[in-house]
Amino acid sequence: MELSNRILVFAKGGRLEDDITIDLPFPRDPADEQVAVAKARILRKFEELNLVAS
Repeated sequence: MELSNRILVFAKGGRLEDDITIDLPFPRDPADEQVAVAKARILRKFEELNLVAS
């Protein structure tokens, strides 16, 4: 996430579920609040799709 401008989220079976654009300036500090919010959005999408390992 800290190096990407775009993240594609695929569901099991290979169907594209989301195309997330990251519009934050570089360099991205992992401790920055905006970076944390973007990470949380991506992780929520994975959780919604049950793609997070248990």
